[in-house]
Amino acid sequence: MTDSKDIHSLAVGRLPTQIVGSRVFVYEEVGSTNERGLELDEDGAVIVADLQTAGRGRHGRSWHSMPGKGLWVTVVLRGNLPGLSFAIPLAIRDALAPLAPVQVKWPNDLLLDKKKLCGILVEQRGETIAAGFGINVNHEADDFPEDIQNIATSLRIVTGKSYDRSELLREILIGLDARVISLRNGGLANMRTEWTEACNIVGKTVTVGDMTGMVEGVDNEGGLVIDRDGTRHLVVFGDMITVEKD
Repeated sequence: MTDSKDIHSLAVGRLPTQIVGSRVFVYEEVGSTNERGLELDEDGAVIVADLQTAGRGRHGRSWHSMPGKGLWVTVVLRGNLPGLSFAIPLAIRDALAPLAPVQVKWPNDLLLDKKKLCGILVEQRGETIAAGFGINVNHEADDFPEDIQNIATSLRIVTGKSYDRSELLREILIGLDARVISLRNGGLANMRTEWTEACNIVGKTVTVGDMTGMVEGVDNEGGLVIDRDGTRHLVVFGDMITVEKD
């Protein structure tokens, strides 16, 4: 059980937003913020947990969610919203930019010092979207399980400072609200371009399965358009790829 002060440290107060943060629910403990969000089914609602016991990432992986250390959040949105997978990492990157040089990695991670700082998982059930993200904020190196200590990092590890999680979350939600509004007003093309540039993957040679080719571009769903010997192939957003070193 976590201390009640950890719950208070996640309270963001009233937000100057139009959509994201219509209501904010803060929990001491949940199984999965995404699952709770899909059950809630309320446009703009935000689920925040100090501890997840069944947090999940891509391909069914579990997500380590230590209490009192990070941000485990889901934003609920209604209807189809192409480009949301672009909007979330860009909003988080921008909110953290004054603190550290966070990098966007295809398809849905944020890195710091070449290690994973943040994971993102967007799930949809009917007309309900659960846009979940987990950010390692105040973790020390030994807060991570041994099997991920060499690939995971936190803002504290890199900068040597501790951060107010509610202030970070507030900035992220305000930034994400602006991007959701942009998407709903037809801003997909510009956001895709911004995200593609942030990923810095166009022109790279990648391997997926037994296919190797050069990335020519990104489609509206975040998939990679690959040229292999003059023939174009689409690598679906979320597939496992290897980027060849320059």
